[in-house]
Amino acid sequence: MRIFPLLARLASFGLLAAAAFPQSYQGSLRGRISDASQSPVPAAHVQLADELTGLTRTTITNDAGEYAFNYLTPSRYRLEATAPGFRRAEKPGIVIETQSAVRLDISLTVGELEQRIEVAEQVALIETTQASQGQVVEQQRLV
Repeated sequence: MRIFPLLARLASFGLLAAAAFPQSYQGSLRGRISDASQSPVPAAHVQLADELTGLTRTTITNDAGEYAFNYLTPSRYRLEATAPGFRRAEKPGIVIETQSAVRLDISLTVGELEQRIEVAEQVALIETTQASQGQVVEQQRLV
């Protein structure tokens, strides 16, 4: 009859182990993107970058202006939110700790569209270590 208490103890140990198994060390970040009047900004692009590794994740806000990043490795992050007709919003230094659920609401201000001009012209290289000069002569000019 001593077998019953032993089985009861083993069963309770098994239940405790099963309850502890699904726990995770990861955290999450969620919030709402709104304008200055607190109206939601749907379809805003939200990018989250790990400041230590450079890895990024992106999402788009829903109709209520809400976004969520789940299963985040504990680290320090930078959040960037953009939407047409609004200025870019950046929030660096967001600390996500083990099993933390952080909420960060962002208010976008109305602004002009950003323009990015990239000049792709190649500049001729100048030799600065020698005073000699050279030129390529085509074969047709020699004949």
